[in-house]
Order: sequence, then structure tokens, then C-alpha cells
Amino acid sequence: MPFIRVSHNVRIRAARALGLSVCCALAGAAPATATRPVWEGWSGLAPPALLRAASSPAVSVPAAAPIVVDGVSDQNMASWYAGPSGAVFRSTWERGASARIRFARYVVPWQAGASADNHYRAALDAWYRAASAARLIPDLAITTYTGEVPSPAEYREAVASLLTGHSVGYLEAWNEPNHVPLLRADPALAPEYMREAAGVCAAAGCTPIAGDFLDEPGSALYAQQYRGRLSALGVGAPIWGIHPYEDINGVNAGSPDPEAEADAIAAQLQPGQRLWITEAGAYYCFGSRFSWSPPLAAQMQRAAAERLLGTVAPGLGAAHVFYYGVFAGRGRALCPAEDTELYDGAERPRPAAGVILAAGAR
Repeated sequence: MPFIRVSHNVRIRAARALGLSVCCALAGAAPATATRPVWEGWSGLAPPALLRAASSPAVSVPAAAPIVVDGVSDQNMASWYAGPSGAVFRSTWERGASARIRFARYVVPWQAGASADNHYRAALDAWYRAASAARLIPDLAITTYTGEVPSPAEYREAVASLLTGHSVGYLEAWNEPNHVPLLRADPALAPEYMREAAGVCAAAGCTPIAGDFLDEPGSALYAQQYRGRLSALGVGAPIWGIHPYEDINGVNAGSPDPEAEADAIAAQLQPGQRLWITEAGAYYCFGSRFSWSPPLAAQMQRAAAERLLGTVAPGLGAAHVFYYGVFAGRGRALCPAEDTELYDGAERPRPAAGVILAAGAR
């Protein structure tokens, strides 16, 4: 039987099952026409299992504030901000009714802090200049691109080095620790990084962000173990990050219960803690998993973007939402590789771009 859960904000699984928007479900009224799954009617795309039909009546609850995307998480920002894409970004995203982007996020490997002479540090420097030119609040997330992970002491030294000359507002202790094999196998290690991040931020004047979990299978259990270790270390964490890709795109990919892991992670929040969606994207294509075509990809991405803003972010009670991948880069061919970019290689907006931009004018 479907359930209706009120936590932080409101998530109504019954509305998802019927394809209703959250705003309509909260008001107790259905839209004029129910939304059909985007995969219906497309050849070559096997319809995923339908979500269970709702049998519980809608309830009336206080309406939440509109959800907007207020951050960009784009590894290529340094390359596109100074060119034609940057002009589009400045005229469309930084001005007018949609002017709401406040944060710029970048993911850097911890190894970049081990040496002053490496291309990762040079890329970080370039991104930081672009974010500063756009007058955005920098948010730095730590990761590994080799699979190798540091000891807590190595982590502290590397991160302190990375922050030298880079005044950031926020520091995400580790990007998607549950997705890194060595950290997934040892849930006690990533909380050690959070402890070190808190120490570095205390000296550098930034705010650390814990978690940053990818909502893949097993992520809620990992998050629970992470929390337990962090508590044992005596480290407070008012801000927690989540990357709800499955929740956003799972319906398109055929998942019967895409919100399960993200909901379970959000349910672990304690009083006074806030959840940020520090990375999220609506897939334009899913690699080779479907018989891909531009019209299908555009509709799938638009539907996922609508789900992000209308269901996922409000349901998780997200305080901020950072979108991953804004511009593809001029001339870049995208599919059949997975991508979430809102603009194609000619700076043309995809339908999903309009969905996210329109949210700023609500």
C-alpha cells in the first residue's frame, strides 16, 4: 500500500504513482490531465514496471517554498565561461527573473594537493578564476580519480594545500564515498575525512559538508554506518549532501521504487541538520541501454528535470540544489555516452533547460 510521509518537507509517493505533480497533490486536487510516463509509446524502450497505484486520499498540508536550482556543479566551467557559452550563462542565468545562481561546485582529486605542479591543480585554479569572475560562492568537493584513498593525515595535508590561495565557502569532505570501493568497504574511513575537513575549515573559514551520498543500492545502510562513526568521533555536521540520481532518473530507467534509498537517507537527518542536493542531473541519454533518438532523449530529460524540481527536491526537503553539467562544450558529441547537460554543443537549450530556468520565476 502506498504511504504518505511528512518529513522536513513533504514527499507523497501516491502522487508519484499517479503521475501527479506534488503541488497538485498537496492542494488535494488533480491536474486536468494526468502525466504519462515519457517512455510510453516509444518503440525500442521497454516500459518499466508501473509504480503502485495510489489508494489513499490526498491530504492538505502547508505549501513549501518553490524549489530552484541555485548552484552549478560543472567540471568544464573554466572552459566555457569565457566563451560563447559563458555569454549565454551570463545573460540567461545571471540576470532577469531567473537570476538565482549563487554557488559554483567543483570536484578535485585529493592527489592534486600533494604537488603544486600537476594538471589537476591547474584545472582547479582555472575553475576558481571562472567562479570568482561569476561572483559565485565556491564549493569544493574532494574525490579520487585513481581509486587510491589517503590516510586521514594525508587527507588533511592535501586539502589544506588545495585551499591555499582558494577562499571557498564550503568544503564537501568527500564526493560520493559510498561509490568508492575502498571507502565502501570501510565505512569508518570517510567520517575520518569529515573530521579533518572540519578542522581545515575551522582554520580556513569555510563550512564542511558531510555525506555526499550517491543514492545507489545500499547507500542508506552506508549512510547510517557513516553517521554512527561520525558521532563516535564527536564531529557535528549541520549540512549533509546527497546526489539523488536514481530518484531523479530511475522512473525513466525502469526502477519500480527509485526514491527508496534517497528517502531512507533523508529520514536519518537529526533536528537542526539540513540536506543539500550538492549534485543532481537529468539524463539526456543512458548510454546504450535504450534505442536512443533525439526526441526520446529530450523528453526523458525534460521529465527527469520536472521530477527533480517538482518531486525529488521538495520531497527530500533540500535547502539547495546544484545542477551537474550545464554546457556540453562547443562541437562536443554527447550520446551514446551518459550526459546531463542542459545545452548542446551549439549552445542550444534542450527542453530540460527551460524547466529549470522557469523554476526561478515562480
